[in-house]
Amino acid sequence: MHKLINKVRNKPEPVRRHIILIVSLAITGIIVLFWVFTLPYRFSGSKEELKKSIKPFELLKQEVSNTITGIGDTIR
Repeated sequence: MHKLINKVRNKPEPVRRHIILIVSLAITGIIVLFWVFTLPYRFSGSKEELKKSIKPFELLKQEVSNTITGIGDTIR
């Protein structure tokens, strides 16, 4: 590995930039492929969980109701 790095250091700058571009694109491509292939596993249970979860407006309605009840209890 050290010999490879020294070989690249001895190359002209345009060649080094080209090598850097290719290596960075390859690494980014591998990461993107890994991410894309894991998406189905990540979102496989989302639909069922979303249906079972509390809806945002129901939660807001419940919180407002609790606040109004708390204010009413304080006034009494």
